Amino acid sequence: MRLPGLLLAIALLAIGGCFGPKTSPIAVHAYLPLSDAQPGRGTEFAFFLKSESPFKQDLSITASDLPKGWVFEPETTSLDIGGDKTTSLIVRITPHKNATYGPQTLGVMVGDTRSEITVNVRDLGREPLRSGIGTTLTYVLWYDNGTAIETNEHVAADQAGLVFAPSNDARDYTPLKVYVGGTRGTPPPEPYNSTGCDGSPPPCYHPVITGFDARLRDTGNGQGMVQGETLAVRIPKEQAYGYAGNDAHPLFNENLNFLIRIVSVDIYNAKSCALPVCV
Repeated sequence: MRLPGLLLAIALLAIGGCFGPKTSPIAVHAYLPLSDAQPGRGTEFAFFLKSESPFKQDLSITASDLPKGWVFEPETTSLDIGGDKTTSLIVRITPHKNATYGPQTLGVMVGDTRSEITVNVRDLGREPLRSGIGTTLTYVLWYDNGTAIETNEHVAADQAGLVFAPSNDARDYTPLKVYVGGTRGTPPPEPYNSTGCDGSPPPCYHPVITGFDARLRDTGNGQGMVQGETLAVRIPKEQAYGYAGNDAHPLFNENLNFLIRIVSVDIYNAKSCALPVCV
């Protein structure tokens, strides 16, 4: 018998298991795996993460296949996730100012688990959002733990691996019309109260919660989002539905997270004006 040699081999295998290459037992899924971006202007991706380990993990956030001169900015450089838990992650990617137009596929790495995404480099709109105008947009909404609440994006709704909160509502994939800079509960002024309704009763455009509205008006440099742009925002409950007297709302006291894609910037001229001076 060669028991000592066998024991030595087992010991070496055990050491290799402890100190050799490791894998990260975590699933990573982009809510929207494709985003448009203009050279020199950042776009953002958001991800649902699910630990597949019973133990806590500390995982680095990096990029692979990032083209030269591009900038990768995760909201955190490392992620702590508990055993069998879920969470979410947002990263910002900015193509080089001289980036080649067209799709570029790269990977977002959580530990050594890769989620593949595509940045389509093209020109975006030039008209920025600002208070007093409207926009048509799509979105994905999720809790802090990554569970999706609702979306009007077909891609996100059909994305394998995502977890959606239970809902009895029929999904509506109609882009949302938003009046920028308004106050919830107050109809927007003309022409956004009656123009562009597409057969729906007025008001046509609706003000949104504070944190959402602020993101529309500020991409990080004080200018609003433009047509074709996709950005994310984390909204504390105080800027969402967690205000006094709103206890009955299903999202009361919840921090909310949105991935927002601008379909159009809608600037209408008033059809009529009853004021002495019309702007």
